[in-house]
Amino acid sequence: MIESHNPVQFIDTVKTGNHIVLFYEELEYAKILEFRFLGNGLARGEPAIYVSNEDPAFIENEMEGSGIDVRSVKKNNLLRILNITDLLKDGSMD
Repeated sequence: MIESHNPVQFIDTVKTGNHIVLFYEELEYAKILEFRFLGNGLARGEPAIYVSNEDPAFIENEMEGSGIDVRSVKKNNLLRILNITDLLKDGSMD
């Protein structure tokens, strides 16, 4: 078990192929942690899908602001950013 009470330090210890669940009260702090987790995985060449109710362009800008090279990882087919509303328009995720 990891003896860290600092969420950012904990995220930096998550190994390839592992997943985490994040419960939060503050959206901005949650995004810092989410983007750190995603950025770490993307830097290792791991693919990611980010689904949100926010506009994908807005999310891309926020990711860029957190240090993720969105253009590069999208170009290498490592990252897809999707809007949940678009996925569910017809009532399914097909």
